[in-house]
Amino acid sequence: MYWNGRRNTIIFKPMKEVFVHGSYLISSLGFGIQENMDKLYGAQSGSALIHDHKYYPEAFFGSKIDHLRFANEFENQFPNLLTEYTFFEKLLLFVVQKSIQNLHFSIDLKNTLVIISSTKGNIDLLAETERGKWENERVFLWKSAEYIQEFFKLENKVLVISNACISGVEAISVGSRLIRTGKFKNVIVAGADILSEFVVSGFQSFQSLSLEQCKPFDSERSGLNLGEAAAALVLSCSENTSPIQVLGSATSNDANHISGPSRNGDGLFLAIQSALDESKITADKVDLISAHGTATDYNDEMESKALSLANLESVPVNSLKGFWGHTLGAAGLIESIVSIESMKENKLIKTLGYENHGVSKNISVVSQSKTHKIDTFLKTASGFGGTNAAIIFQKHKQHD
Repeated sequence: MYWNGRRNTIIFKPMKEVFVHGSYLISSLGFGIQENMDKLYGAQSGSALIHDHKYYPEAFFGSKIDHLRFANEFENQFPNLLTEYTFFEKLLLFVVQKSIQNLHFSIDLKNTLVIISSTKGNIDLLAETERGKWENERVFLWKSAEYIQEFFKLENKVLVISNACISGVEAISVGSRLIRTGKFKNVIVAGADILSEFVVSGFQSFQSLSLEQCKPFDSERSGLNLGEAAAALVLSCSENTSPIQVLGSATSNDANHISGPSRNGDGLFLAIQSALDESKITADKVDLISAHGTATDYNDEMESKALSLANLESVPVNSLKGFWGHTLGAAGLIESIVSIESMKENKLIKTLGYENHGVSKNISVVSQSKTHKIDTFLKTASGFGGTNAAIIFQKHKQHD
């Protein structure tokens, strides 16, 4: 919409469609889409007990990227740069480069924006063992963004989205809106978070970490597992060969508590309903829900209530946290990418760790991986500060 200078005349410009193109992810399950999907379908978890005083004095359950393999892969991709960037920055550089390489068309970086999604970035640099190795400003996310911009010689300033655990979903949402309104033709969304003493001790202080593999939506759930991951995907107004588009999205804030979600699910419900409205679809058109599903008492119960309020109780819902834990700012991104692949292949991925129903609403938690027709799916996320996000992806009709 814009004003054309004439009295009482407003011109409405059509909103551009947004398509999903090249993507790449790294997790404790492996490197690349295929490695991860094979292990997800095979119900292999990347989480385990971690005994490393670098992160915490006591053992905790979580998931780690294979650091040695990553160092070798990074050196092959970017020779002689292994010591120039932090681990977090190298993850971002690597997944962005890989997502571009996986495109079936070339993009002009002049019309491309890069968005970074992360909750903590280089927070590991605050550890005593890291003091003095890097300049003090390196701990800030905006500084990492500068290095990414400089490396890829980007004309546009890199945008940082750091909004607790909805960061990944919100980054895709913001990127989509910027394309819809014609601000950019392409947006590369990259997300990463890593294990660190700061993060592990912080969640331990909340007494929210489980001593075993997490069990989303299960009656015996006892808390979350932490994980590290990185991913990137390319959004574009160019349809090209993409069979997937972003239909709509929304965020909300329930303003309940600094670290606890609304007890009745109204905040997440508002985000879900707003995303459905923007997508111009009704709840009965959703074929899959990729939930936040952290396996904490409050989150899973809240999500079940929100899905019930949205009339989505009968829709298959899964959580991927049992495979690689909660990867914070990368979670919404890697789970969206995996669900996109799941939709392409019409396969549901089981909720690893779920055995006995443990939430008050009768939501349809996926207990076994199986074939299922998926044309549209909803991804949800919630986080500290009362944040909630929902985004809807759909197979593009011309590719049915």
